Amino acid sequence: MVRRRASAVSNHESPDAADPSKGQKVYEAQCIACHGKNGEGRWRADGKSFEFPPLWGKQAWSVGTSMSRLSILARFVKGNMPFNSTTKLSDEDAWNVSAYVLSQKRPPWKGIMPFPVLSSKPFDYPIGPYADRFSEAQHRLGPFKPIIDYWTATQGAEAALSASGI
Repeated sequence: MVRRRASAVSNHESPDAADPSKGQKVYEAQCIACHGKNGEGRWRADGKSFEFPPLWGKQAWSVGTSMSRLSILARFVKGNMPFNSTTKLSDEDAWNVSAYVLSQKRPPWKGIMPFPVLSSKPFDYPIGPYADRFSEAQHRLGPFKPIIDYWTATQGAEAALSASGI
């Protein structure tokens, strides 16, 4: 089976880690209008649901969900943000703003560990432990290529990327 990437964001192959400080600048320029200065989102006029969801804080998604993975959030941001704009973010900006968003406080994971077999854990899953020598910080922000190369060497390319969705 041949896997295709979900979007043009391919920074998981970059030799550099994502940079939350660069992402903060992108957030301030492109995202505050909808998601708020503190990532709180914006409620609809009826006050029952969000028009623009919170990106961090008590009402945001929790650590451990699929959106807490940098590769998934960056692909979503690249394909959809800024909302209703004809201009889209560059791959680098989508990558870095996603890192900034994920560096903010959010609810902790309360469920059971979704990857009891550590070797099946995606390369950018933000909660340890891991079945390799790479740090939690590297699993969160990269660089991911060394992690992917390690798992490719130990389990093969398909196994290394199958759980990651890339």
